[in-house]
This record gives sequence, structure tokens and C-alpha cells, in this order.
Amino acid sequence: MALTPDYLLQSGPYRYSRNPMYVAEAAMWAGWTLLLASPTVAGATALLGLGLSRAVTLEEEALAARFGKTWQEYAAQTPRWLRIKPPGNVGH
Repeated sequence: MALTPDYLLQSGPYRYSRNPMYVAEAAMWAGWTLLLASPTVAGATALLGLGLSRAVTLEEEALAARFGKTWQEYAAQTPRWLRIKPPGNVGH
């Protein structure tokens, strides 16, 4: 049974990333890799990244089918992983 939501959440952290929970999980694993300096953890982090990429692709296909044009517009304006805005002209 697929778990497709009833509405497309586009506010909060979803304004900056289509997958904020996955971004947080990947950041946590990357932090553990650096903290522990462990090749085993680094390998697990790499495998997690591959798995997340595949899961996100499947989820996005389901969301595109469910929400159509609304999904397309959201996906066009919101990055898959993370939006990092460049700093503005401070003092100008």
C-alpha cells in the first residue's frame, strides 16, 4: 500500500527543500562520519545516500502522478535537496 498524502505540503522547511527530513538524516550521518573518522561509517553514509536518492525518485514519481501541475510548479521552484541563498549585499 502506497502512502500518498492528501495534500502537498509546501511551507515550513519544505520551502527550502522537497526532502528536509532526508537532508537532516544525511547531515547527521555525514557528521558521524567526520566525528568518528570511520571508514565503516563513511561506507554506510554512502550507501544511505544511494538509497535516499532512489527512494526520493520513487516518491517524486508518485507525487507527480497524484498532484500533477501543482507538483510540477513546486518542483520547479524548490530544490530536491537544499536551497542555499547567496548572501545579499551587506552595507550597500
